[in-house]
Amino acid sequence: MGVEDLITSAERARLFPVLSESSKEGRATSVFLSCLASAPDLARSLFASIGRRVGVRTEIDVYTEVGTEGTSSLRPDGLIVLRTGGTIWSALLEAKVGNSDLDQGQIEAYLDLARSHKIDAVVTVSNQFVTNPQLSPVSVSRTKTRSVDLFHWSWMFVLTQCTLLLGNEEVKDKDHAHILAEFVRFLTHRSAGIQGFESMPKCWEDVVNKFSSGQRLRKSDPTVAELVSAWHQEEKDICLILSRLIQGSVLPRLPRAIQNDPYARLKRDGDSLCSDGVLRTTLSVPNAASPIAVTVDLAARVIQVSMRLQAPGDRVQGKARVTWLLRQLAQIDPIDIAIVAFWPGKAGGVRVSLEQAREEPEIALDRNRSNVPTSFEVVLLDAVKAGRFKSRKGFVSELENVVTDFYSRVGQRLKAWQPSAPEVKSSSPKAVSTQTIQENIEGSRSIDD
Repeated sequence: MGVEDLITSAERARLFPVLSESSKEGRATSVFLSCLASAPDLARSLFASIGRRVGVRTEIDVYTEVGTEGTSSLRPDGLIVLRTGGTIWSALLEAKVGNSDLDQGQIEAYLDLARSHKIDAVVTVSNQFVTNPQLSPVSVSRTKTRSVDLFHWSWMFVLTQCTLLLGNEEVKDKDHAHILAEFVRFLTHRSAGIQGFESMPKCWEDVVNKFSSGQRLRKSDPTVAELVSAWHQEEKDICLILSRLIQGSVLPRLPRAIQNDPYARLKRDGDSLCSDGVLRTTLSVPNAASPIAVTVDLAARVIQVSMRLQAPGDRVQGKARVTWLLRQLAQIDPIDIAIVAFWPGKAGGVRVSLEQAREEPEIALDRNRSNVPTSFEVVLLDAVKAGRFKSRKGFVSELENVVTDFYSRVGQRLKAWQPSAPEVKSSSPKAVSTQTIQENIEGSRSIDD
């Protein structure tokens, strides 16, 4: 059996599906697949994220209501077939909307189905988030993915790709741009069931209360993995929110060793949570002065967002270095903003409010004025009210507001210091001009002649 057997029993995906109001998943799947086939720029963007190239000659066929003879219980939501010359690549699609999560057993059954029909991959789409589309929010047996790939797009990832394509005016065809704009309108309507990460897990309030009372979690506690997994989803949602705001791709900054290993990352962040009660992430913003560091202290109920810059090496005096930073922050509201100056060989730094530093720049310096700061950190510290911090939805809303507020007020204004280009040392006795060298060469040639 092959992919053609499934095509014969499937329906072409429709841009305007005739389905009942209760069939949100079916409607969303049909509209999505139809846009994928009708807007090549969207297809190129999405398939590039899973390592598939969609060229000008690539034909995209999309289907819904994929039935399988003899296995009536297995009905994938969609089927995608890419044809480039004599090469065919295909994938089953499973989509969820609203609060419905992907089911491990169902995905494993679709992986088996794909293998039996020589289909290359299973692609899932839901409101769940992953660090990158080549990972999955569900844990499946590794034997299932030996011959079939498993990929995942969150609906917010799809929406973000559409927004970036339109915002950066990358879609040159007017009809394609119109289709994408209507697709964005569909995805952002409440009835579509598409949503960002909105709520921490049920264990959130209990965990916050434990840390607030001085207790700690054991690494074996099942709530650790549950909480950290939710944190990773929220991290990705923040990246997508920032991506839409700046019309550029914001990504988590991860060590290479754990970029494609969600289990190792889960362990690392779980160990950190258990040891010091802190959730951390670092976000990489294109062309920004530095990555954005986000830290959530569960015991203190504090959210901290910061960026760190190297001090300008061409300024000898410490005050001049502080002034260099203050000029970049001259137009921002100083509320909740502090700066921290660091020196080599010291564990901590001098922290002062931005308002204080403006009035007296020397206050940010070391007592030993011969020491000059080598780097600065600009910090927004948000002490969240206890009730809002413990609220599963309130915390997520507060965190997203704090991160976007920091970047809007501070992050986009900061510029990294760069050393000036070296000057030609014409006054140096060792410096020899090009003209002199040329004259010497010509003189030596005349002597040889």
